[in-house]
Amino acid sequence: MVSSSRTVRLLGPVLITGSTKEGRRAKAWELLVAHGFRVDAQVPDLVIICQDSDKKSIGIAQTKTLSKFLQERPFEKKVKAVLLDDAELLTGDAQGSLLKLLEEPPAFALICILCAKEGSLLPTVVSRCQKLVLPDIEPSGEVAATYNLADKSYAELFELAATVAQQSKDEVASFLEGLLRYDVTHHVAVVPLVERAIKDIRGTTVALKFALEYVFLSHKH
Repeated sequence: MVSSSRTVRLLGPVLITGSTKEGRRAKAWELLVAHGFRVDAQVPDLVIICQDSDKKSIGIAQTKTLSKFLQERPFEKKVKAVLLDDAELLTGDAQGSLLKLLEEPPAFALICILCAKEGSLLPTVVSRCQKLVLPDIEPSGEVAATYNLADKSYAELFELAATVAQQSKDEVASFLEGLLRYDVTHHVAVVPLVERAIKDIRGTTVALKFALEYVFLSHKH
């Protein structure tokens, strides 16, 4: 099982389970960003597969495109990536079509499979993947309100930054880690910014209040 506590440059098939749907997506983008992909940029080396709005499942027609996609080497990046969201909605035939690809993926491929519980997938699919299990933590209403930065006014954000900055560096870093779990999933483009802030706070001397204000205000853009 792969540790979910830090960003790693994984390759091959990775099964991401646990947490919430938004949490799994944020973790997948964390892995993609580590390989140079950007949330706000569409590139030919990334394919995202999810449930069509008019369908109740993800069928074999969608999964068959992956083999063709991964037959060719990357165009712009060093990696070609697949993000397969809502994998619990894969039909049996669709899962079966993935088996050979998961068993013998190209060396340059990263295949992120997102699913609430691994039990929703065929054991033969699960056994071919590296497992990244996220904690099943659901925020209380009070916690969710604390981390829901996008709904706060600028004055509230400055006040929150001043309050959090009065704590120790470890406590501030822990607060930002909570932000990654509970709020940044709705603003995945700022995941690298938050992770850099956590690293700086733990490893260097930074002005905590200014660092927090910069992170918090990024949620308003």
